[in-house]
Amino acid sequence: MLKFLTPTTLRNCCHPLFRTLVTCLCLWFAGPGMAQTVSQYAFSAPAATYSSINATGSNVSGASWDDEVNSASFGFTFNFKGTDYTTCNVSSNGFLTFGTTAPAATGASTGFAPISATTGYDGTVSAFGRDIIGISGAANRIKSQTLGTSPNRTFVVEWRNAQRYNGGAVSGDVLNFQIRLSETTNIIEVIFGSFTITNTTALTCQVGLRGSANTDFNNKTTTTNWTTAGAGGSNTASCTTVNTVIPANNLNYRWTPPVPACVSTPTAPANAGTVCQGTVALTWPAVAWATGYDVYFNSGATATTLVSTNQTGLTFTTASLTAGAYAWKVSPRNGTGTASACSNWTFTVSATPTTADAGPAQTICISAVSAALAANTPTNGTGAWSILAGSPNTSNAQLSSASSPTATFTP
Repeated sequence: MLKFLTPTTLRNCCHPLFRTLVTCLCLWFAGPGMAQTVSQYAFSAPAATYSSINATGSNVSGASWDDEVNSASFGFTFNFKGTDYTTCNVSSNGFLTFGTTAPAATGASTGFAPISATTGYDGTVSAFGRDIIGISGAANRIKSQTLGTSPNRTFVVEWRNAQRYNGGAVSGDVLNFQIRLSETTNIIEVIFGSFTITNTTALTCQVGLRGSANTDFNNKTTTTNWTTAGAGGSNTASCTTVNTVIPANNLNYRWTPPVPACVSTPTAPANAGTVCQGTVALTWPAVAWATGYDVYFNSGATATTLVSTNQTGLTFTTASLTAGAYAWKVSPRNGTGTASACSNWTFTVSATPTTADAGPAQTICISAVSAALAANTPTNGTGAWSILAGSPNTSNAQLSSASSPTATFTP
């Protein structure tokens, strides 16, 4: 039971002020799935011309190479499956890998089978993945070179005058091929040069891409014609080589990253939401395959003004905004293209709220079951009662409504 004292000695009271309260609630919305797999790369076989770098490239292998793994630098940043790399590991057995984990130098199920191998590298590009060996001689080293100028450079690895190995170097083999990685577009190409095979024993190799696990693959298979090779149905799929089945000179296998999708939902401000006057941070979730974002923003109902091009960050901060309606949108992009027909989002900037006022500080003496409060209603914004002092039993839970100007306080 509470004992109510006379007004002259009262200390069980509340001293409220009705104040403006503006709360901005930012919700994080999940964007589209961020999983990026090599199976999403588009395969094509456009015309190309094989151009050797033997005279100008840097040595990657020894003079008489066999079962080697060596590092090579691109000279630029290459994005593979959503991750940036500046170096790779080059296996003499016809492929390269990404990441700090190097491939095995040898082994039928590891070093000679880069797509089906379970080794934990981040991914692989295999041009002719199998046990191969270099024809002896300094002129036949594996070489690499970065061609062109920024931002359109190409990193090339070339295997020159290789031979298949099958209990020994296969006599009569002279194999030439390259892997090419392109800056900005992040396109991957395998280009075949002059191929000579005279042996009638059919031997296979793995050709294509693998992700961080061997369950993620995008490879080729054929037993009769490399030009019309189909998609591999398993990570062990292979391409046959024999005297009558070889890749044609200048045959080009290309894998292109997909164009990113649009952002499905902005992070903040919420579409059709309301914000306060001042600068506004427009934010959105990352989109798979996007390497940059074009941002459109202006007043009105439709965003048509490009305010930021190919930015890598996920936030664009506006200038200070006055009350009114605004629109914005984001178009993710990469070297392949820019997402089209992306959604337009809107928000409203409210006018500056008026101050809610409960009048001068006052003591409300509780001499009955409850006390009725009274304050003006703000023109803009919302107000909330705050209990600044009082004991005992004073909390916001005793207000019939903390946001009503005519709330009732019950001790």
